[in-house]
Amino acid sequence: MPSLVDLVDKRLRTIERSPFHNALVLKLNDDARDQAALVTKVLATKERPLPLAGLTFVVKDNIDIKGYCSQVGSPNLAWAPAESDAWVVHQLKGAGAILLGKTHMNEFAAGLDGRNIHYSRLFNPAYQGRLTGGSSSGSAVAVAAGLVDFAIGTDTGGSVRIPACWNGVWGLRLSKDPQHLQGVFPRSPSLDALGVLSQSVQCVLRVAKQLSPVNSGSKFFRIGYDPESLITMSDPSKKRFLDVIKNLSSYSEVKTVNLRTLINSSDKITRLLKAEFYEAYASSFSIAETISQLGPIVGTELTSSRMCAEDIQSLQAELLQLRHRVLAELSQEVDFLVSPLCLQEAPEWSDISERNDRFYTVAMSLLGCPTLGVPYPGIADGYQITSLEGLDPFLESLSSTSYEADRP
Repeated sequence: MPSLVDLVDKRLRTIERSPFHNALVLKLNDDARDQAALVTKVLATKERPLPLAGLTFVVKDNIDIKGYCSQVGSPNLAWAPAESDAWVVHQLKGAGAILLGKTHMNEFAAGLDGRNIHYSRLFNPAYQGRLTGGSSSGSAVAVAAGLVDFAIGTDTGGSVRIPACWNGVWGLRLSKDPQHLQGVFPRSPSLDALGVLSQSVQCVLRVAKQLSPVNSGSKFFRIGYDPESLITMSDPSKKRFLDVIKNLSSYSEVKTVNLRTLINSSDKITRLLKAEFYEAYASSFSIAETISQLGPIVGTELTSSRMCAEDIQSLQAELLQLRHRVLAELSQEVDFLVSPLCLQEAPEWSDISERNDRFYTVAMSLLGCPTLGVPYPGIADGYQITSLEGLDPFLESLSSTSYEADRP
């Protein structure tokens, strides 16, 4: 029987030969072999339980690994090596998972398409010619191409859910938790969350349970969706989504809810996100000195997103109040929300339009609740299930029920 070190070696060779190897911007071959040897030793001595023993993973390049630079998709800047592992890396390695490297991302997580001018084009393993989605683009591609068992990304306005579904895999945005973000370069402290991606929902939830507390189980199984939010969707995407709702209604109570106020807040959420990023960037770098080294998306954002502290605080307070009000209202009616990800399937690579109204994920981010991106089989599209009461075991059965209904 091959040893764990042998299995890791085989995985590393697979990455080197893969046409999708550029999903990794940093490969930790020697470190991975050392981790495999350590996990083998702990398993042999039964020193402690290792619930993720032998699973391989990668992390997005805004997540710290001790001794290596987190370049946050911007390799031209002067980055210092991290002094310690990020909290999420420490937790997963402690559970026996083996870290193989860091992944491609949109520069400073700006954008949801997966493009980064500093790196070669990243191809979609599942849907040739389609965008990979972002900003956790490399994490999604590494999983979809079978390079690792799971990947960790970050999700501010959809940066795990969108690339997951556009590459045909599962992506869970975890609850917003300050501890999760220790050792993660901020995009928007008010909205940032960790996310887990894998080819199976069972693996996603297995990993998530090592990072977030899990409910003992919902007492109810009430699902809400907003039919008015579907008006601007493409006809094929609308039909796919309504088929999901129809299937779910045969297993559980499905009722309509009003998400108009939440969805209409997307522009304000985006404005806060960009203003907070300006502050985060300015606290680490001189904008005047470094802007020439940035790609056009980040450069434009930094020159147009500055807000005074009072305006930021006012917008934060307004959106926090909206979040509390919406959650209070919805939790009286439903336990889960089911909503689309986008207006249509993933665009072709040649589509360079910038349409913030394309995504429903931004509005759901404000709620700060675990939200699972569920891919449609055979199409670069998906939908999302938001659990209003935290990480819930019903997510697996709920997503699997609706997912199976869409299989050809």
